[in-house]
Amino acid sequence: MNNELLDTETDHDSFLSKRIWLSITVILAIYALILIFGNLYLGRIFSSDILTNHPYIFTINRFVLSALFLLLIVPFLFRVPQKSIGFFQYLKSLRITKFRPVILVIGLGFLSGFLIVLFIYLSSLLAVRLGGGELFLNFGVLWDSLNYSSNLYTKINSGLWEEVVFRGIVLVLLLKRYSKKKSVIISSILFGLFHLVNLVNYFFTTVVFRDLLIDTLFQVVYATAIGFFFAYSFIRLESLVTPILTHYIVNAFGPFVQVFINANRIIVRATQTILGLGIIPAILCILIVYFTINLWQKKFGKKDSEENNAQVIESA
Repeated sequence: MNNELLDTETDHDSFLSKRIWLSITVILAIYALILIFGNLYLGRIFSSDILTNHPYIFTINRFVLSALFLLLIVPFLFRVPQKSIGFFQYLKSLRITKFRPVILVIGLGFLSGFLIVLFIYLSSLLAVRLGGGELFLNFGVLWDSLNYSSNLYTKINSGLWEEVVFRGIVLVLLLKRYSKKKSVIISSILFGLFHLVNLVNYFFTTVVFRDLLIDTLFQVVYATAIGFFFAYSFIRLESLVTPILTHYIVNAFGPFVQVFINANRIIVRATQTILGLGIIPAILCILIVYFTINLWQKKFGKKDSEENNAQVIESA
């Protein structure tokens, strides 16, 4: 990563290092509030008919609130993750606005995303074989009757802003105090635990709490596992592009291959955690990034990448 982001010798970093966990806690708490309550005020502005017929209003509203908080309030009020630069300059330093090499970061994002979706499909097939039930794969019906087309734009929020929060801000803050290895582990665990926020959905939906609890607890585990890949790719590639693309593709297209009828819920989530969204695909994607970068270096002789890789190996 860029030295200016990880330099721990400045006065500001000495000041911030004592308050890293306070900063992380406040930022995650406010972001959680945006996710949970950010759309409530829309009912006072728009009629129920408008909100029903134009559900994308909720997505746009949450997108704007997240952008204002993460791109303006966080860098200029909290003065993190770096005091001396604004967040747009920070994103540029992470090559989110100027990719290099563009083929590598975007290609790995698409490859990892659709590979994980494939593993979700395989885990779904395994789940119905082990636990009974049926896997519903009629994409036309899903697209129309269940409004799955909304996934293509609603999941932009989670794919983009969760990566900015957990990799672009939280991980960078952790790197100011801890080694890369510890920072990756801690940020991944925080990413998994953050999904406990989904338990709040019990108060806004008709979902049975037991089912919601099962889903959420397993989600904490597999989100932690896949979080290792997101953090690893961010550090190795020095770019948010790969984890953002992967995160979006998984969230947008993954639901199409995991609609079950009368299937055992625990078996479904367990197979997803091990084979689908969690442990196995995370390890495979990490290996793909590792070997792809090594092959890229050998072919194109990227000296700057070699220096970064040496630092990663040394701190691992």
